[in-house]
Order: sequence, then structure tokens, then C-alpha cells
Amino acid sequence: MSELNMVNLWVLLIMISTVPPRIAESLEVAVLGSGVAGSTAARLLADAGVRVTVFECGRGLGGRTSTRTSREGGRYVFDHGAQYISGPKTEPFGKALADWRTAGFVREWDGRFADAVAGPAPGGAAFVPVSPEKSHLVGYPAMNSISRNLLHHKNIRVKLQTRACASLDGEGRWALTSHGDRKALGAFDWLVGSDRLSGTNNRADLRDAPLSSFKSHVESIISVPTLGTNQAIILIGVPETDSYQTSD
Repeated sequence: MSELNMVNLWVLLIMISTVPPRIAESLEVAVLGSGVAGSTAARLLADAGVRVTVFECGRGLGGRTSTRTSREGGRYVFDHGAQYISGPKTEPFGKALADWRTAGFVREWDGRFADAVAGPAPGGAAFVPVSPEKSHLVGYPAMNSISRNLLHHKNIRVKLQTRACASLDGEGRWALTSHGDRKALGAFDWLVGSDRLSGTNNRADLRDAPLSSFKSHVESIISVPTLGTNQAIILIGVPETDSYQTSD
């Protein structure tokens, strides 16, 4: 049973649907990460009557769709991560996007777009307005609104700035402690890993857990390091545009 306790959300949801509500309501599930994946998992479980605790390392919700506000009185707001969502590649995600648009926390980004290309002068650049051929869906009013709305549920509680480390206790439950001071965070029947740390093959707290199929899957993931910056730039003499894109 421990082999399934972390990895198969759909098996867990099917199991919950076949038991009396009082049993579902007695379950405690921990979700690692508050991105779109973790928030969706938490909401599905909460809708099924399960009590869910979401642990998020960052200062705010959203994971790869988080939103940052500058310290200068909130003068600048940055969507730190995904800038938009293009057309869905799967039917379930397409249905989810449609539901979120109906609920009002996802909208089409009706912006002005341009490509930044190399200019004639050395080191120069030219900005060429383009008409987007694909959909640009964004969280509204900010990208993290997707996670924020999904996690707004009576059965969900969120603990920010908390990196949870997991280990199996003697009763087959997941005992979670905070990274660093090892403060006890509670014991849970099931563990859902959706944060970036769960997708690495060197996560020390799960190294000795009986999760062979999960580990083999994680080891096959190829990660590409990236560098992201938040900048407010005033461009002089370029077309008035909401988004600039470059391939270099």
C-alpha cells in the first residue's frame, strides 16, 4: 500500500468514491506544492470530502505560476514563471481551462505582441509587431489566481514558506517535518508530490521509502536549468506593446 501512497492520485480518487463519506472525511492527505498540479489535486480531493493540507516552500501560492509584487509599495507586479497558457494538449486540461474561464479566474490575454529580432547595428534590436496565432490564456487578475481559487475550499488549509520532508512512520502513515528545524507538521494517510523537489532523483527524505516505481519515473525526467529575472524596463522609441518575445 505504501507504494501507492504517494504517486497515484487517480487510484486514490477512485477508492474514495467507493467508500462511505464518513471514511473519506476521516482521511488526511498532504500535498507538496501549490502550483497548478498541486492545487488541482488538492481541490479534487477536497471536493471528495478529504481533508487536505498543502505545503508550499515559497512566500506565495502558484509554484511555476506564482506572482511577485515589488517592495516599492506594490508598484510593479510580475508573473514569475509561466507568462501564459497556450492551447491545451489534452482533453481534461482543455475542460479544466474552460471551467476556469467560466468561473472568471482565467481570461484570454488580448494584448499587443512583438518579436525582438537582431537590428542592423551591432548589438541593436528591432521590434516587429505580430498577430498571435495561438491562444494566450492567463490567470485573472494575476497568474497565481488559478491556484488561489482552486485552493479556496473549506477542506483545504495551506502552509506557506514550509518545505516539508516526509518519512514513513511505524503505522504506514507519512510523518512530515519542516526542513531545517525538523518541527513536526503532522501525520498523513497519503502524500501527493507535485513540487519541483519531488521531481528530482536526489531527494534525501524519500531515498529510503518503498517507492521504486515513483523513483524510476523521476530518474527518467530530464531537467534543463533556466535563469529568470523580473525587470521593469522602459523602452524608448519602440512600438507600444504588451509583450516582447525573443528566441535568443
